Amino acid sequence: MELGPGDALYIPAMWWHDVLSLEDFGSLINFWWRESEPPLLTPLNALYHAVITMRDLPPNELAAWRNMFDHYVFGDNGDPVGHLPEPARGLLGRRTPELVARVKKLLIDALSP
Repeated sequence: MELGPGDALYIPAMWWHDVLSLEDFGSLINFWWRESEPPLLTPLNALYHAVITMRDLPPNELAAWRNMFDHYVFGDNGDPVGHLPEPARGLLGRRTPELVARVKKLLIDALSP
């Protein structure tokens, strides 16, 4: 597809794409539209953190973390806290502004010197 000045192209989240300029000079503006959490809590930030903290772990530890992510994040075995009453679900409970603020504080405290 060839775009001209003023054209826009919507690419859904997580779709890989490639861009080739047909001129010596051009510009491209990306806007990552998200209707959920503010930029501090993006999956990309989580990926960055995982790369620097987990990638070089020994294979047995990586396997254990993969199992934890599959269970708690991706829900491979269903809702991991579905059997618990809401007040007992902690971090895995319903996302509220209070829960997001608590998690942000945990992350900020952990990542600050």
